Amino acid sequence: MAYTFGQRTLIAIFKIVNAITPWHKLPKYIGAVNLLAMRDELREENLHDVYPSEAFQGTTKSTPMSDTKYFCQRNSDGLFNDLQHPKMGCVGMRLGRNVPRKFTAPDHERLLTPNPRLISEKLPAKTDFKPATIVNLLAAAWIQFQVHD
Repeated sequence: MAYTFGQRTLIAIFKIVNAITPWHKLPKYIGAVNLLAMRDELREENLHDVYPSEAFQGTTKSTPMSDTKYFCQRNSDGLFNDLQHPKMGCVGMRLGRNVPRKFTAPDHERLLTPNPRLISEKLPAKTDFKPATIVNLLAAAWIQFQVHD
């Protein structure tokens, strides 16, 4: 989805404004419009769709609304939170990613090096008793007190 002319204009204006003053120090309604511009920019730049096409999130034709009450209230399974994409955010749908999928290929050669099972067996293994010579009986009582508090 590309920016509209209005969105590009708002984002450009508020990037300049935000360089001078943060959004929370602006007057109430100007700060709200600034948040709108920030939201549009974050949606466009930071979340990448996990599905190959927008059709997976449904359209108004492929997923018709069965009850008009969802215009003004939420559905328990999340359907119709966004009327243009009815399935977006509903039960069973994936959330957006912060990184495009093409950059997330697993590195199978180094995935299990070092072997996590080997590390978990060797690292916490105690071979000999090492007494705590600087801790006295009072410290043990204090630790017991803290654990049971």
